[in-house]
Amino acid sequence: MIIVFNSVNLRLIRVVIKKKLYFFFCFLLSLQVLFFAQVKLRFDHLSIQDGLSQASITSILQDSRGYMWFGTQDGLNRYNGYEFKVFKFNPADLSTISDNSILKVFEDSSNNLWIATLNGLNLYNRKTETFTRYFLKEGNNYNKMNQFSSIIEDNYSNLWIGSRWKGLIQFNLKTKKWIMYDNNKNNPNSLNNDQVLTLSKGYNNEIWIGTNGGGLNRYDHKIKKFTSYKNQPENPLSISNNIIRTIYIENKNKIWIGTQGGGLNIFNPEKNVFKKFVPDKPLDTRHPFYNWVSKIFIDSSNTVWVGNAFGGIIKIISFEEGKYINYRHNNLYKYSLSDDTINDIIEDKTGNIWIGTYLKGISILKKQKQQFSHFYINGNFKIINKANSFFEDANTLWYGTLGPLIKYDKNNVKTSRIKYFYPDNKKPASLSGTLINSIYRDVNNNLWVATNNGLNRFNDIDETFIKYLPDKTNKKTISGKYISCITEDAENNLWIGTYYGGLNRYFPFKDEFKRFKNDKTKHESIGSNNITSISNDYKNKDILWIGLNAKGLDRFDSKTGKFKHFVNIHEDRNSISSNFVLSVFTSEAYPSIIWVGTWGGGLNKYNTKTDKWTLYTEKNGLCNNTVYGILEDSNNNLWLSSINGLSMFNPIIEKFNNYYVEDGLQSNEFNMNAFHKGKSGNLYFGGINGFTIFKPEKIKKNNCIPRIVLTSFKKFNKEFKTKPVISELDKIVLTYYDNVFSFEFASLDYNNPKKNKYSYKLEGFSKEWIDVDASERVANFTNIPHGKYIFRVKGTNNDEIWNERGTSIRLIILPPFWQTLWFKTLIFFIAFVGVYYIHRNRTKRLTIKLERENKINSLCIDYGITKREKEILDLLLSGKSNNDIVEILPISLGTVKSHIHSIYTKAGVKKRNELYIRFSEL
Repeated sequence: MIIVFNSVNLRLIRVVIKKKLYFFFCFLLSLQVLFFAQVKLRFDHLSIQDGLSQASITSILQDSRGYMWFGTQDGLNRYNGYEFKVFKFNPADLSTISDNSILKVFEDSSNNLWIATLNGLNLYNRKTETFTRYFLKEGNNYNKMNQFSSIIEDNYSNLWIGSRWKGLIQFNLKTKKWIMYDNNKNNPNSLNNDQVLTLSKGYNNEIWIGTNGGGLNRYDHKIKKFTSYKNQPENPLSISNNIIRTIYIENKNKIWIGTQGGGLNIFNPEKNVFKKFVPDKPLDTRHPFYNWVSKIFIDSSNTVWVGNAFGGIIKIISFEEGKYINYRHNNLYKYSLSDDTINDIIEDKTGNIWIGTYLKGISILKKQKQQFSHFYINGNFKIINKANSFFEDANTLWYGTLGPLIKYDKNNVKTSRIKYFYPDNKKPASLSGTLINSIYRDVNNNLWVATNNGLNRFNDIDETFIKYLPDKTNKKTISGKYISCITEDAENNLWIGTYYGGLNRYFPFKDEFKRFKNDKTKHESIGSNNITSISNDYKNKDILWIGLNAKGLDRFDSKTGKFKHFVNIHEDRNSISSNFVLSVFTSEAYPSIIWVGTWGGGLNKYNTKTDKWTLYTEKNGLCNNTVYGILEDSNNNLWLSSINGLSMFNPIIEKFNNYYVEDGLQSNEFNMNAFHKGKSGNLYFGGINGFTIFKPEKIKKNNCIPRIVLTSFKKFNKEFKTKPVISELDKIVLTYYDNVFSFEFASLDYNNPKKNKYSYKLEGFSKEWIDVDASERVANFTNIPHGKYIFRVKGTNNDEIWNERGTSIRLIILPPFWQTLWFKTLIFFIAFVGVYYIHRNRTKRLTIKLERENKINSLCIDYGITKREKEILDLLLSGKSNNDIVEILPISLGTVKSHIHSIYTKAGVKKRNELYIRFSEL
């Protein structure tokens, strides 16, 4: 909530408060009981709106790959933290799941996934994402023989399947053959009821069977006998009810049994004794199903969670003493359990608890989010959850709001832990204002409350207030009525900051004030009368650092009464980044450092030794550039509240860790002045939805290394189904024309998937890793040259713990046909053959010509033709005329004719054509 304090803002606040005050007081008077939410757990939710196929969750599993699986009444769902993939029955496709009503999802010791449905058993093929169906007996869609309720595995390669109507079934994983165990009235050692609701494997490989009316049954492999345990009304140590909904085996002598109507039992097989959970305070008996236990689960921290039909989740504190905590849906708290009817509970590999409900999808209790406690007050009047200020006493938390001052007694075990203080015109000793800006207890144990209408001192004995308001006729009264902040210096002087009234020093023994106000004629007076924050200097007890609205930071020397001003100077990097100072913080650990939070200017560090300013903004990792509050933890890390999240800053390595509403905060938006470090070490940060409280040393990192998977492959922005599916493939081959493609990926860590980070590269094309966040978990490629590559992607969990190995896939891009070896070989062969034939023909022609010339030369010798006559003969045979010969040979036409006549005579021809014939025959 950004507030620029000026006259318009303050008038608006007054109007809003006056308008709402009457209705607010009426609300408080009419409210009978309000509960402070310090014990409430924070649940995240997944519903149909998130892509879930149906809201009734029947079974939950995290498989060996890290995927979450959810059985519903309308399909099987696989979840990767970002989206769901739904598998449904298709009557025209035998490779789909046999029915949409899923009753159990189970993974065997070989990591095969089995799904029990209302019509058959299914084996899931990960490579093809298809199913193999198994039926006890073929028949109509809802043959009672094929309605399977539960699955477990023994030590002998058998699945044991509970049937809703036909007893217990043994399914051999090697032979795929069935053996049925049902009730035989003539055999007392048989299963005593054919309606099996739940199964569990014991420590000695025995099978425990919960039935619908037959109580608890135990099957012993060695003697192949069933033993039954039923309710005996006359025996209080027998099981409390014969309808068994859930079984959880903690150890060989402690089996938890959930019944329908008889509540929760613990069974000791060695002593053959059942004990019923007797609550120390009544459960909700308004509903007939309050004793219907639907699920029992013990998590990795040995916490026992009990799911109830219409009663929410019960956390067992002590079975023997009957102590528990009940968590239920609350319409006034959006992070409550989504529905009170619980079907399944499991824990994932990082410690998150997943709860499947009957009507409202999935609730997730994320382990890390519980590190931040979210405090709010139940009720529809929102101004009481606008947290403005805090102060923590030994046993009391004082909480200032946009309405009343709230006192919360942490040790009071009664319902009246909360007490409200608000202005009342009929009571002069009531609180003076309705906007609580600051709360402070001084060294003399006086509690001071700063409001929009004066300063108040609280009397702890009779719980009344003494008001301090300005008096124009008395300069020794406080200078303004809008009080913004209070602090105490090393000499126990009280300093009060105001709006419009400047700075005040309070003298307790005189019960009077000294004013320090801006004087435009004096440069060494305070820079502004609008004060936002005051902090002590740990090196010099006479120095105060004062944050101002729109006028930067002032250093005040209380001995000299002089102020030094630090303001933003345009283009001067060695000045404060913004003149709107929201908070000032100094610490004993770094006495020479002044930390300044600003509106829009980020976090500033001023070093008093070097007179240097250092700026930290969003570019450096800060969650937002508007810093409302600054607190320091026991490790000297700074915690910074902002308009968009909470940052933890390590000043030594200069690194930020950011937290948001998804991590368990009250909201991403915090308020000015609403920050406080209590004596207990708790840090308080208030915002628009109550406040966040936590102990910094208990904020633990998620150190689980997540599995990275490829979730999709696209060509030209369209999903391309590979065989096997992309997550199971080690190589993919593309043609030269597939020049637009992409890979999508996911980190299978569910604590806060939005904070998971990724890095990828196409090895062989680029040496650089490309970093992306969860909103861009896709790698796009265009016009990659043909060749062989490896696509690699690595990722983090929400706390930036990297899976450096990640996942990879080989990529082969085939060249265009004209660049292939076969095409080049063909072209070479064609060229070779062409050259060969050209060469051969040329050689043949040259040979023929040479042979002919040799024959002509030989004939010329025989005829006695002279050298000159030979030249003329060659020209005649080439088709040259007499005139051509004259031009070619430097002789006259008469000489040419004389030589031609001689040639005719010697060759024995009379005409030129006869000469051609004679020599062409050669």
